[in-house]
Amino acid sequence: MVSSMVSIWVSMQKKTIVKQCLGFAVIAGLSSGVHAVERYVNIGVNSHDVSFSTGDAAVDASSQQDSGFHLGFGFRNQYGKSQKHYFGFGVEADELLGDVVLGLRALDYQYQIHDKFRIGAYFGGAQLDSGAAQTGYYTGLNLSYLNVIKNLDVVLDYRVTDDLARDRLFDDDPQDPLMRTNDIFLEYTVFAAYFNWRF
Repeated sequence: MVSSMVSIWVSMQKKTIVKQCLGFAVIAGLSSGVHAVERYVNIGVNSHDVSFSTGDAAVDASSQQDSGFHLGFGFRNQYGKSQKHYFGFGVEADELLGDVVLGLRALDYQYQIHDKFRIGAYFGGAQLDSGAAQTGYYTGLNLSYLNVIKNLDVVLDYRVTDDLARDRLFDDDPQDPLMRTNDIFLEYTVFAAYFNWRF
């Protein structure tokens, strides 16, 4: 009973923080000397490494690797006197061990270091639907090579996640013989390469 209440409280806190981040992103974007809105969509592939924390030593001892698709869209505002700063948010989907993880980039920042290159960093919330919603945070870095052809970029992207948490709901879920907690956690790292079209 106590572990279920703690799990619910943690889930609520995560959702609250992500909403606050999104609100901050909108306010900051609107108040930062906006010069232009840049919309984007992207498509590509990812390679991922997934590990579990279930309390079952046999399950937790190793990680699983696979590859899958990447899709994303969003927008950024160009701002600042130098017009080299881009700030916005976006939504993305990645295939992860045959399931789909959805990510909300609540804080998405890029800086143009050269006519042909941008570097970026972002933070947001992620949810994996593997039969039961599993939620947490993620953060990442990227490098963009701009205008391979007009407005089409090549992006290399690396991201990691905090524990994505869900309750033990299914008969075949690993059990925790020591702590007997009701939570299962998942962590992943993703390296993605994709084409990004700006318009």
